[in-house]
Amino acid sequence: MVAVGVLLALDLAWLAAAEADLPAGGLLHHQAVAKAMDYLQSSTPMTEDQSIPGPYLFLGWGVRDARPWYRMVWAVKLSGNFVGDCRPSEAASCFPEQTETVVIDYVTGEFIIKRYDR
Repeated sequence: MVAVGVLLALDLAWLAAAEADLPAGGLLHHQAVAKAMDYLQSSTPMTEDQSIPGPYLFLGWGVRDARPWYRMVWAVKLSGNFVGDCRPSEAASCFPEQTETVVIDYVTGEFIIKRYDR
């Protein structure tokens, strides 16, 4: 129980530092957003909807997807006009996605996973 309390306290400290755009051993907020945008292609300009730092599991990605669950990441939700998960044969009938969340490593900015938000 104490370990959970300590982990929550650390997560809140990281969140506060990130929101204040203070370096806390990782990417600053604006750096994380720019890095996440580098991993996507949009036919319209991308805009940030939300950016949250924290342990991978706490951001709602689930136990089965944890890589590992305690890994500190940035989850950056972006708006734009993204090509969805389509096979090449479906490209003509694939509707573009409007929002996408990119998860990157908190320190290095390494790509971890992306998810289209519906």
